[in-house]
Amino acid sequence: MKNLRKGFTLVEMLIVVVIIGILAAAILPRLQGVQAAARDTARETALRDVAMALEMYAGATGKYPELTGSLKVADLKEALVTEREYLKEMPLDPKKNSTFQFTTDNTKGNLTEGNLGYLLIKKNGQNKQAFVLASVAETYDKANATDSMVKSLTADDAHDFNKIKPCKTVKKTS
Repeated sequence: MKNLRKGFTLVEMLIVVVIIGILAAAILPRLQGVQAAARDTARETALRDVAMALEMYAGATGKYPELTGSLKVADLKEALVTEREYLKEMPLDPKKNSTFQFTTDNTKGNLTEGNLGYLLIKKNGQNKQAFVLASVAETYDKANATDSMVKSLTADDAHDFNKIKPCKTVKKTS
């Protein structure tokens, strides 16, 4: 009599599940690093787009838009999207729940819900002639300022654009 065996045994199925689990555990951490790098690239693109829109606004009006009571890029919507149409929409951080402290002003500088930071500063001794845009960086190769550098910025025009030196690299310390 022939023994017709159809399907797989329980042991064979368990071996396949274990192998798939081992492969997933080895690959998953690498994919998370790639996702963080992709979000950093999206942030960089968003900041570059806002910077270009700000330069076009300043070219047309002779000054950068001012914010009262806020340091959020999203609050520039009236000037850059509605009024001038330099952008289709205001970009937000790709990680919607990102939070970081931008400047020492705890009331205005605590950016939440994926907002990017915007601050007018001095340039060549003249107030509000340059700007700083900031966001969180998840990977160190995309960062050009440390946490303490960003927190030290103030809206009282104490910082001159020509004296701010971004980092070439940022390294993690324990």
